[in-house]
Amino acid sequence: MEEFRPGEWKEYQKSTGNFKRHFMSTSELDMTDPATFLWSPTRSLRERLGLQRVNDTVPAITPGRESPEDFSGLFAEVEDLKPDRSGKKGKGFRRKDPQEDFQTLDEEPPEIPEPEPSAKPKVRAAKQSEEALAKIDAGVAKYEQQTWDRLHVEQEAIRKRLFSQWAQNPNSMTSKEYHKMLSKMHKLARSSMPGDLKPGDTLATLQYMLDASKGPGEKERKVEKAESFSKLDRDEELTLTYAAWQHCMSGRARPEVSQAKECSQEKHPAASGVC
Repeated sequence: MEEFRPGEWKEYQKSTGNFKRHFMSTSELDMTDPATFLWSPTRSLRERLGLQRVNDTVPAITPGRESPEDFSGLFAEVEDLKPDRSGKKGKGFRRKDPQEDFQTLDEEPPEIPEPEPSAKPKVRAAKQSEEALAKIDAGVAKYEQQTWDRLHVEQEAIRKRLFSQWAQNPNSMTSKEYHKMLSKMHKLARSSMPGDLKPGDTLATLQYMLDASKGPGEKERKVEKAESFSKLDRDEELTLTYAAWQHCMSGRARPEVSQAKECSQEKHPAASGVC
């Protein structure tokens, strides 16, 4: 945004009401979009959706200042304080008298010359304003795309580093290595799990991830119940590929996502009620 002049940016904010400043957070980039992730909602959007505003919880310092982020109201408060030159002891500032801003009845208002009517309409200013808005919109879109691509690269690097911490092979993980990873992570998610983690639970999870990462035409069998996997021999070796693990980590193995994908591929009619 260095190439934009301050006047252009302020004009863009006033005309669109778009004050984009704060970053949001998410657990997975594929579960959101750049506009939702990068920016906080504007005040007009918060009011339209009925979201809680800042000044609903924090009382304003003065009626003219709506929130702690309203810097114009803050500067107005500072201007109301003038140095006290009366020589009285005490604080060195006093409140500005509201009557000082108004003229007395005896004073005549100064004559303001009327602007001369221009023969040509001011089309040039409107054209410059549209060009400035288009320039800023293009800059914001470019920033979103560059930031989004960089965040995806960083997310992929974090995934590979996490996967390689538990797998000797950077492209695959054995069932024993996966069970070791889950046993370590189980301590963090123990409050949301019904009981202790067993090898059969790991095999059931691993088999589900392998089946979920396959397409509808590639599935050799449907996902069986977890009880059937708990009876498997704990020495049975299953291999979890990095691609299958990444597929599940990105949220694409969620039931609603998988069902929507199958419906679109099989082209079921909407009125059939299948999907």
